[in-house]
Amino acid sequence: MIGEKYAVVRDFNDFDLPVIARNCLDNGISKNLWYEEVVPHDSVFYTFILTPDKEMKLSLDEIIQIGGHGSIGCGFTKFTKLN
Repeated sequence: MIGEKYAVVRDFNDFDLPVIARNCLDNGISKNLWYEEVVPHDSVFYTFILTPDKEMKLSLDEIIQIGGHGSIGCGFTKFTKLN
């Protein structure tokens, strides 16, 4: 389902997202080549986390990095508990 500003999808296989090649050089020699598929800057992702008991072991007071590389500032997540 795609709206003018929003999309609800299970995965991004149907979207032609840009792919950026990244390379780690050591004295001009390639040591690691990888590719990253990127989403628009203001993208917001939602997920649900269910636990078998009422104890929440995930800290909701900090920003957590999931995926992405810390050096390029991607993949930061803030979790919020809904009642």
